[in-house]
Amino acid sequence: LQDSIHGEAPAVIHLDANVLSGPALEESLHAVSERIAESFQTVDHVILLAKPDTECPVSDMPRCLADVARRVMERTAVHELYIEGGTTSSEVVRTLGWKEFKPIRQVAPGVVRLKVMTQPERHLTVKPGSYAWPEHIRELTMDAESLFNPLL
Repeated sequence: LQDSIHGEAPAVIHLDANVLSGPALEESLHAVSERIAESFQTVDHVILLAKPDTECPVSDMPRCLADVARRVMERTAVHELYIEGGTTSSEVVRTLGWKEFKPIRQVAPGVVRLKVMTQPERHLTVKPGSYAWPEHIRELTMDAESLFNPLL
């Protein structure tokens, strides 16, 4: 796993929490999804940073991130998906229709890599929101302090 995420710099795409309460939500999610899918044409890793805005209600953040994940995975061959937070992980897994997993290994305390049994070429790494990402994952972005909900 560690070797698979080193090398080239990933594309880092920010999802502004303000779009989650705006009138153009669908358009914004489509634009973010398109940008991620296009980025995968030139790089192997894309990080979606979805940092909540304290002035904006973000109760729809997990649903929106799940929708982005679904759209991107319909268009590209994403083999590794990293998700932070139990609510977000649950929403993404449900949206993608993934129901069976095989634990592969514990990457760090609380961070687990799973094989998606119905799509064995795909892996999911999840962690609780209260745990830090391992250093080798945080190093993927220069903005490591704000590494929220990465989609790789």
